[in-house]
Amino acid sequence: MNRFAKIIAVASLALISGCVNVFPKPPQPAQRVTIEPKATATEALQQVDWQLAIEEPSAYSTLNSTKINVRKFSNNGFPVFEHVHGKEWIDRLPAMLQAQMVNYLQRSSKFSGVSRTSDGLKPNYILVTNFQDFQIEYPEADAIPNIHISLSVQLLAMPNRKIVAMHHFENQQPAAGTGFAAILSAFGDSYGAILDDLARWLTSFTDD
Repeated sequence: MNRFAKIIAVASLALISGCVNVFPKPPQPAQRVTIEPKATATEALQQVDWQLAIEEPSAYSTLNSTKINVRKFSNNGFPVFEHVHGKEWIDRLPAMLQAQMVNYLQRSSKFSGVSRTSDGLKPNYILVTNFQDFQIEYPEADAIPNIHISLSVQLLAMPNRKIVAMHHFENQQPAAGTGFAAILSAFGDSYGAILDDLARWLTSFTDD
């Protein structure tokens, strides 16, 4: 066997035995997570006799995905947007937030009916929402992160979709620590507070 043939034989044996890793390992899939809104206002809400349908929220392109947004600030004070590595929302953020909004208002039992607009309910009103903020924010490097959520809403009377009320909601909630579990819990606190305020606003609405 000549020298070239020996080299080929040794390389082939190494490949077969697994000593040489020609193909890199695929990256681990991101862990899919959701939040549990800690809403508490359902018992104190007024009862209303109309049905509500909720459209999927609109959002900036950076929020319209499964990525978990992080906002930091550069040394010059400019905002820098990143994503949490290795973790993603369980669904596109607008779809996840719509499902939780519908679930919360259904469980309140204060409406004649609540659904998504795609479910076929014939509502008296449609709720249109737009999220401007839904991210982790670090005011300083290595600081305790802050959860920031803001959204604008419009209530449309059916069937002509006339805007009868508008409002803006905002909440900022500091996490209890820097770990992801504490951050996820803070998301639940912040979005729960938003849903409480939204429910109070909806059930106190009168179209005089």
